[in-house]
Amino acid sequence: MSKKSSKLSLMSLDIPEETSENDTELIPEDKLYEYVEKAQIDNDFIKKSMREIRNNVNNNDKIEIKNKIKQHISQCLNPLTHGKRRFTNPVGEYNTPIHVSYICTFPNTIFKLINCEQHYVSDFTIMKEIAFQYYAKYLSTQDEEKCDFKVPEIISYGRVIISRDEYPEYFISKKFGQYGKYNCFWFIEMERLNYDSLADSLQYIDLSDQNTCDSLSQKLKSLNNCLKNKDFFHNDYHAKNIFYDRENDKLGLIDYGISDLSGILDTKPGVNYTCDLLRDIKNNPQNIGGRKYKSRKYKSRKYKSRKYKSRKYKSRKYKSRKYKSRKYKSRKYKNIKPKNIKPKNIKPKNIINN
Repeated sequence: MSKKSSKLSLMSLDIPEETSENDTELIPEDKLYEYVEKAQIDNDFIKKSMREIRNNVNNNDKIEIKNKIKQHISQCLNPLTHGKRRFTNPVGEYNTPIHVSYICTFPNTIFKLINCEQHYVSDFTIMKEIAFQYYAKYLSTQDEEKCDFKVPEIISYGRVIISRDEYPEYFISKKFGQYGKYNCFWFIEMERLNYDSLADSLQYIDLSDQNTCDSLSQKLKSLNNCLKNKDFFHNDYHAKNIFYDRENDKLGLIDYGISDLSGILDTKPGVNYTCDLLRDIKNNPQNIGGRKYKSRKYKSRKYKSRKYKSRKYKSRKYKSRKYKSRKYKSRKYKNIKPKNIKPKNIKPKNIINN
């Protein structure tokens, strides 16, 4: 059965358009098992990880988590905001409410904060992301035929309900402007890969050398094939999620939010990192491997430039006192006759008087 048909054969979930305050409760254990079955997660390692994640979150010290979140947010100078995102439900559909997430980068760690007051799907999806990152770590280090790549180590994670009265500075901060809408948060603290993404690394690599280009291309293909041979599909295998250590010639991979075991959520099926594609990414950094229409090209200065917001259309000429003055609002200019009407008693120029 094809990937498309297998996706359509799965049972859909009834997701409410609006959620109540009770939806901030942690997903029950029986509901988690139900979602795991609907998502067709038939992997003992991942199932065990998701059970452990739920138990750890349920038994976490809430005060300690709140203090950790408060500490990280207070030190986060320039958070990367992802707004208007949707979780995928267990059958891979994006019919869930919109959520917001923030990523804070520190010298050695990454702190990811995600709102979760949407229903049990948000809990399931975040647990699945953590579990798949643990599984990727296992495939890269402990598996007998391990894939050669680096996975950020998860340091800590947690879930907490924060009252708007407890830390009001969260919700009035300009950096975290969306916080006022939410009470429920997940956080994931992980190791930071201290080398550049593939999109940035390509700017320092001589791709005109065919041997260098072929070697990197083969390394990217081998990693993707190795993971797929183990029924692990990253599903977002683009040049911003792939990291490249130029000194040690080693790849890294981040962001396991839509990973699965079947590939039905793959955003870039068939993407093959040939030398031509690598050169295209280097020359056009906005094309990170298939995201042509979501690229910076369509959000660039060209489309927000002075040409379309120029002084010509917002100039003083059209907003000046001259055109708003009494002169142009007077009867004289309101009673002007059309130019194509010829005045009376005036002969045409081509008629000669006798």
